[in-house]
Amino acid sequence: MTIAFGSHDSHDSKQSRTARIWLQAAAAVSLAVASLLPASAPSTVRAAPDDVALTSTYVSTPPAIDGSLGFGEWNLANRVTFTNGFISTVNDGIRLYVLIDATGDTSDDPGDYFWLSFDKNRNGVIDANQDLNYGIEPSTGNMRYQYYLGPGQWTGLQPSTFSSRAKGFGCFFADGTLSFGVPFAFRFRCSRHRVWELAIDLAEIGAAAGGHARMGVRIGNANPATTDDVPANFSSSFSNLIDVSLAPTPYATLAPFAGASIGLEANAIELTQAVQDRTNSLPLVQGKTTAARVYAVTANVPFPQYVRYYLYGSQGGVDLPGSPLALAQNAPTVINRNQLNSTGNFMLPQTWTNGTVSFSSKAADSLGHVASSVPINKAFSSRSVPVMWIVPINTGTANAPVLVSNSEIASQESYMKAVYPLRDITFVQKDWTVIGPSSVNNAIADLNTYYNNVAFAWLLTVLFTGNQPYALPDQVYGFTPTGGGLSDPKWVGGQGRVARGFQGTSIEGTMAHEDNHNFDRSSSGTWGHHVPNGCGAAGPDPNWPYANSNVNEVGFNTRLPWTANTIVPNTFPDFMSYCQSGSTPTKWISPYRWTNLFNNFPSLAVSAQSTDVVKAIQDVYYISGQIHRDGTGSLQPILRQAGIPTPDIQKGDYAIQLIDASGNVLSTTSFFSTFLDDPEEPVNTAYFNFQIPVPIQTPGISSKPAASPRAVSALPAKVQLTKGTQVLAEIKASPNAPTVTINAPSAGQTISGTTTVKWTASDADGDALTFNMLYSPDNGKLWLPVAAGITPTQLAVNTDQLPGGSQAIFRVVATDGFNTTQVDSAPFTKQAGTPTVQILSPASSTLVSPGTLVQLDGQASDPGNADLPDSAYVWSEGDTIFGQGRTTTAVLTPGQHTLTLKATSGGQIGEASVSIFVGTKVYLPLTIR
Repeated sequence: MTIAFGSHDSHDSKQSRTARIWLQAAAAVSLAVASLLPASAPSTVRAAPDDVALTSTYVSTPPAIDGSLGFGEWNLANRVTFTNGFISTVNDGIRLYVLIDATGDTSDDPGDYFWLSFDKNRNGVIDANQDLNYGIEPSTGNMRYQYYLGPGQWTGLQPSTFSSRAKGFGCFFADGTLSFGVPFAFRFRCSRHRVWELAIDLAEIGAAAGGHARMGVRIGNANPATTDDVPANFSSSFSNLIDVSLAPTPYATLAPFAGASIGLEANAIELTQAVQDRTNSLPLVQGKTTAARVYAVTANVPFPQYVRYYLYGSQGGVDLPGSPLALAQNAPTVINRNQLNSTGNFMLPQTWTNGTVSFSSKAADSLGHVASSVPINKAFSSRSVPVMWIVPINTGTANAPVLVSNSEIASQESYMKAVYPLRDITFVQKDWTVIGPSSVNNAIADLNTYYNNVAFAWLLTVLFTGNQPYALPDQVYGFTPTGGGLSDPKWVGGQGRVARGFQGTSIEGTMAHEDNHNFDRSSSGTWGHHVPNGCGAAGPDPNWPYANSNVNEVGFNTRLPWTANTIVPNTFPDFMSYCQSGSTPTKWISPYRWTNLFNNFPSLAVSAQSTDVVKAIQDVYYISGQIHRDGTGSLQPILRQAGIPTPDIQKGDYAIQLIDASGNVLSTTSFFSTFLDDPEEPVNTAYFNFQIPVPIQTPGISSKPAASPRAVSALPAKVQLTKGTQVLAEIKASPNAPTVTINAPSAGQTISGTTTVKWTASDADGDALTFNMLYSPDNGKLWLPVAAGITPTQLAVNTDQLPGGSQAIFRVVATDGFNTTQVDSAPFTKQAGTPTVQILSPASSTLVSPGTLVQLDGQASDPGNADLPDSAYVWSEGDTIFGQGRTTTAVLTPGQHTLTLKATSGGQIGEASVSIFVGTKVYLPLTIR
């Protein structure tokens, strides 16, 4: 596991490391130990007991060398203690992993250091120019080694190494320095301290799995100035070094063939986040999970050879934590990119995916051959993180809901995060009650109505407080239990804010497919269209660069665990087609789509300041409806309330007209709509959604005077939807506005859980009424949307999804189709709500191979729709807490596991669990009787 508290390897104070012990001279020099210590801060040398030994355990998934102790990474029962902590080891077939856990060093000093000496031939004697001493180079902090020349004497530093290090300072669940207080309430006990994680190349120190290594360790603490030697005086005598029994590897390797050689391809490194070409021309996103494929090939013999792969990463000459990464496997004689094991595959540490990084690689075989690549520089660019609100669409009734499963929602969210060029997507899960029972056909209209209510609550808060209460969703997506998918893109006349879908032909990619339609915000659309020749998908993209609907480049599914299906062949269809691969994933993302989405997302972030938003707010009519292919159209009930007028859009044959009692046209909003002949997702209905300014300031619902009152003869008496001179639909203003009274909750009542809000409403004209509901925890400063477009006069509200407050109120907004009335409840007390928590991966009932690194990915939102920081997430199994943060990784023991993610907000805790099995499939022979 790799997630834990604490700051890790930093490079901002390299020049101040005056307590480092290393010389920068490249030539061999001879110095006494004392001269290597800072004269201004003499240290006290403390010796650990002599004749110490360690029995290393084998790990199929090695520790992440990142300066953070993941739960289960190290066998902490296997240790050698010293005054300030302990030393522990594990190994695999190519490296000895050494943990120096200095629990007593509680000061984060840049001058802290270590030595790690090895008796390379294990003869108990210091052999000149053979035995090694590792430590920290003072100006860069890079780990390098030097050769012993004799007792207390060394050469200068070697320019490179196959070994790596990471420096950390923090507290960790793994070693017990991070724990919960009592009771469990996300109150932590944290004992921050120094750790060093080291990965020492076995070949470099003359050792091998199943054999022995002999080492001495010095731990230097700058404040106070002390050192701990294990064993005593090891730099002067190798007679009592720590004997490390290396665990054997469970895998057999073939002896190398004489005459075999190893080489790296000209483009030796491929950096991919979902798809990439062999020249690494596709852009990379900062912070997104990234895989590196190293292309090594065996030559001169017909059989693959066992090879050690190394991947180096640096910035400004400073090694990144864990550099080089290492693994070992057979290098093929011919590389097939469609096979995972044709390349050495690394998952980059998170610290390697920021800014511009210099990458290089090496490959070493058992005959002593080493091939090196040319360094390449690759930039990781930041991209805004979109916010998506998820609404399950209930196609049943209030008493018998028909909803999609949570596992399908999680599957589609996980897929979208994997294929989109984004480091993350913030999913905010809502209850189906926000739009009430609906249908597949009405979902887009209902979601647009709900989005209006979301925007209205946001605007009210900005208007009254000047602060944005939550991030407005870039998309509101409705999951339907049947019915394929449908979007509302601007290039068909919609607003590009809502979509709905079931599995359809895209299976786990339906949401990614529909939202791609909407994210193309251009008026005519290109990359937001379907791909040509897409198995019947209509409305093809005129700029599609390929001759078929395939991705036309090899993809990489970075979600763990990596399996044979991790590689996505270039013959898989792009997810904007209707074709299917017949495998999982059913579709993937092409370079063309990756690039267009990458270029689009910076524009998604809200850049306007709150003061600018306030200036733009005025009285508007929220007017929405739909147009049908058969020439008919309809208008949804109209709301008049605060809003921001819809900017000018592409003109078309359709229009919304405000007309006064004398027949004068007060305003005209022209727009266009497009219908698509699509056998899978026919667009026979187009949706529109506008905020049109109220012509003059008049009595009624008003939160802010109109910015520029117009001199007109009368108020609008009706609203018409027209096409040319034809009136498709009309709503007339009746003389009387609705009246509403909220009956429950009552004044001073305390509510929690599911509470039924009740109201009475009437209209003197006998008009049908429609209601929206808002909630405020603080008597009208912060507003949150609750439900929209409902017709009953009561609503069961899951108040656990709302923030608490002692001056809470509900607001009911009623419309008779044109006239609008709003009323607030008496203040009541609402107990604190709980976060909504989801586990996106792994899916329930996943089968995981033993020793495999599993990625756990979660998502939570607080009752105020805010995203939660990593510190709010905790992963556990039973009473064992093993990770913190939205994402963590784990190597789990064989058997059944129930993993729980808890998230806290405002002192309240929400949780979700998933059960997976770690083991191997067993196929029993079929007996026919």
